[in-house]
Amino acid sequence: MNKIKVLFFINSEVGGGEKMSVNISKMLMQEEFCCKYIVIKDKKYEKTSTSILDFIPQGSDVEVLLAKNQLDKVFQFFMIIKRNAPDVVFASHYNIIDKIMIMKPFLKGVKFVMRAENGYSTFSKVKKQIIKLTYSKADILIAQTDEMRMDFVANGVLPAERVVTLENPVDKDYIEAKLKGEGSPYPNDGKKHIVAVGRFGYQKGYDILVKALGKVLNTGNKVDLYIVGSYSGRWQPFYDEVMQLARELKIEDAIHCVGFRDNPYVYLKYADCFVLSSRWEGLPNVLVESLFLKTPVAAFKCIPIIERMVRDGVDGYLAEKENPNSLANAITNAMKMGRTNPVYRGATKEDYVSLFRNV
Repeated sequence: MNKIKVLFFINSEVGGGEKMSVNISKMLMQEEFCCKYIVIKDKKYEKTSTSILDFIPQGSDVEVLLAKNQLDKVFQFFMIIKRNAPDVVFASHYNIIDKIMIMKPFLKGVKFVMRAENGYSTFSKVKKQIIKLTYSKADILIAQTDEMRMDFVANGVLPAERVVTLENPVDKDYIEAKLKGEGSPYPNDGKKHIVAVGRFGYQKGYDILVKALGKVLNTGNKVDLYIVGSYSGRWQPFYDEVMQLARELKIEDAIHCVGFRDNPYVYLKYADCFVLSSRWEGLPNVLVESLFLKTPVAAFKCIPIIERMVRDGVDGYLAEKENPNSLANAITNAMKMGRTNPVYRGATKEDYVSLFRNV
């Protein structure tokens, strides 16, 4: 039987969407699919030290694309698809989808499965117009939550039958392999250790988190915050802003920015609390991973599904969006909990196999 050939277009940077794309591909490779990765490295980020290549299984078919500009990206995408003649093309980021879908009329016989990184309403006015012109051509759009699905449908981007909800799965085998033989990265200093994971982008709300930490410390709690995520390059300005705020609050000694780590799971597993301070999200993979590792969560209610994933007093505590006082209370309560027993399960391998088989 001929295998179904799937081309995965992925940004070279390491983020939740990139890692989820690899996770999906690994589920397909166990079945009747042949997967190839097209890793896109923008010219201006070619010196970035982290890469999704570190997460792609060894021995995989990989092609690295170094784009000079946006027009060059469109041309190279087209030529790669023509040359590889895939059955299905997959992408999971706006800055790829908006270019790939332009070419669909010229690529007969190819199916396009796109995955939305965020809800339609979170995009700017200009991007919304582009989304209506491009995402609308997808054969299937994967939404991470029911609310995200209805956001695209209600705004007329695609009809309901072409948008499916598949909540992010957990790559349990990968996480457990990364944790094997690993101990706690935290010092045995008698303090509580709380952790946030994600690059220093405004979306992640680390400025709000620092304000919340200040309030937690002012109540006499002995707590250190560890932030696992890139803070150099294009993330430097927001990092500088956050650390300046920490200095003004005189709490910089309680904040440890450890940079990108290819094994953030040791920080999640051994933390007293994981904090999600994001202003907005699609469906945060790191929250899913924290729940899998039974680490208590303090999270902003930045999207509705978080209120279904995190049960107050059971999995952690919820906070009102962008409210540092509320987040401080959630952190204080969550870090006293110990291990949890989460209910979140996510989509299965069978869900993805069925989707790509029948698109």
